[in-house]
Amino acid sequence: MPRHLRLQESKGFASYGAVQQWLSEQLGVEAEYHAVYQMTRYRLKAKLKVARPQNSKQQPEQREAFKKTLQTTSEC
Repeated sequence: MPRHLRLQESKGFASYGAVQQWLSEQLGVEAEYHAVYQMTRYRLKAKLKVARPQNSKQQPEQREAFKKTLQTTSEC
């Protein structure tokens, strides 16, 4: 499998730092974090596969209400 397809695998990377480390180990490419982020996010149009943790203080009902409101306002 070509190396660039790792970003599209179901398990993917947990962070841009992990992408940076993978580049270093697999390809010997030393890249700054910002460059890895820019390339991954904007040029390759890839996103991390691991969801960010939710704040434990958030109310689940309020989160769902926000999602519903967000969907209706984004349709405008």
